[in-house]
Amino acid sequence: MGRDILEQTMSVGDMIGRAVRIYRLNLRSWVPILIWPTIICMVGRVLFQGATAYIPVVEGKLPLQIGLGVAAFVGLAIWFLAKWVIIVRQLAFVRIANGFSDSLTEALDYMKSRQWSVVGIFVVLSFIMSAVGGLWMLELIASAMLYKRDTLLALVSTTGLGFGFIAGFLSLSFIYYVTFVVLSGIACEKIGLTAMVSRGFKLAGKAVFRTLYLGTMVSITVYFISIPLWLPPFVLIGLDALRVGADLNLAEEIPIFWQVVSSAWEPLVEMIIWPISSLTFGFFYYDLRLRQEAVDVILHLDANSTEPVSEVRFS
Repeated sequence: MGRDILEQTMSVGDMIGRAVRIYRLNLRSWVPILIWPTIICMVGRVLFQGATAYIPVVEGKLPLQIGLGVAAFVGLAIWFLAKWVIIVRQLAFVRIANGFSDSLTEALDYMKSRQWSVVGIFVVLSFIMSAVGGLWMLELIASAMLYKRDTLLALVSTTGLGFGFIAGFLSLSFIYYVTFVVLSGIACEKIGLTAMVSRGFKLAGKAVFRTLYLGTMVSITVYFISIPLWLPPFVLIGLDALRVGADLNLAEEIPIFWQVVSSAWEPLVEMIIWPISSLTFGFFYYDLRLRQEAVDVILHLDANSTEPVSEVRFS
């Protein structure tokens, strides 16, 4: 059933809608896979947020500040490791939804074998993003240095700054979205890290505007989905602020307790919205391959005469 989606192209709306529908239909079997690493992620966030929030409170008490610094580092490490596990498991959902595993257990086992590739992708893409960001920063600095009031250079400088901000934002956004495309490829195919990064940029590079459009629509979708999920802590924080007369427009007036609660709540929200993003980019990866490489023909040639039934629910 999953392989059927690889045999037809989809619109951006279709991909997002299918991702939401599949995740909703499989919540009962997929959420238990994410819940424990999410709880551990919450612990890490609480430890980090609580420690960093209290460091200014104990100013002048060096031993306490050092202890809180160590606690913050431990919390960050816990958060990183838990997030790594969550991402790997979400990619298992991508694999099974795209029809490359017939059971969740098989998909999880496969992704465990590729978990270091996931780390490698983040390292490589982070380096690329940092390098590109650095180049655009140099362009902005050079444009700013050209500025001379009431001269032609003022126009040149302003144009350069505007171009730098817009082009820099778009190029960094593109690289960010390509990261998800590459991760989707790693989840579905046995291909090396560097080859997969190259393929991701090649596929997305031939559809730059579609990639940016999809990424933007996914961001908007998960934003609106997250609004009701954030209502409980926001309502409680607002009521408490009214009680004590705090100004929530000033971050420093939000009590440390509520800052910690918000940090703990965020992984729960991410447990809902991030799988939707991952599934959407998984569908997008193969949509790109369908449009550019006719991968459906390859799959037909490689398919067995009898195809096992996947346990994932599609309708």
